[in-house]
Amino acid sequence: MTNTDHGYLSGLSLASSDQGPLVRTRAEGEVLVITFTRESLDDTCARQLTSVCLGYAEADGGGWRRQAVSLGMARGATCAGLRALVEISDGLDRLGGQLMLFGVAADVRNVLRKTGLTDRLALARTAQDAVARAHQTDRVQSFSLAQGFGIFRAA
Repeated sequence: MTNTDHGYLSGLSLASSDQGPLVRTRAEGEVLVITFTRESLDDTCARQLTSVCLGYAEADGGGWRRQAVSLGMARGATCAGLRALVEISDGLDRLGGQLMLFGVAADVRNVLRKTGLTDRLALARTAQDAVARAHQTDRVQSFSLAQGFGIFRAA
């Protein structure tokens, strides 16, 4: 497991020195676990989080297409913050990856539920659950796709 603090990506300053890094990351197998360190997923943080997550998914960012993002420290999210989560999820999906949210605080989870985003975004309780589900979902999707092309035949 590798723990890294990232205060910048591609020259973008993500945090002032008094706030520390926007995210902390660690690798768990093929899943990048990202801990969002702010109390609010506001407009500025939303743009920065999108840049970070999608940047890590690019080949020159490590190719981390499966990401588990902790929102445990966030006590609120603006509309831009919610849009950012959808944009990250869609971007990872287009690259063949997946976004898993975990440790979502009750207030933020309530907003996600009221806006219908719990039907669109994958949520887990813990990092371990998110990582396990990311791996499990990948295997299920691969099997279903293979079945659809007739590669695997039912016995």
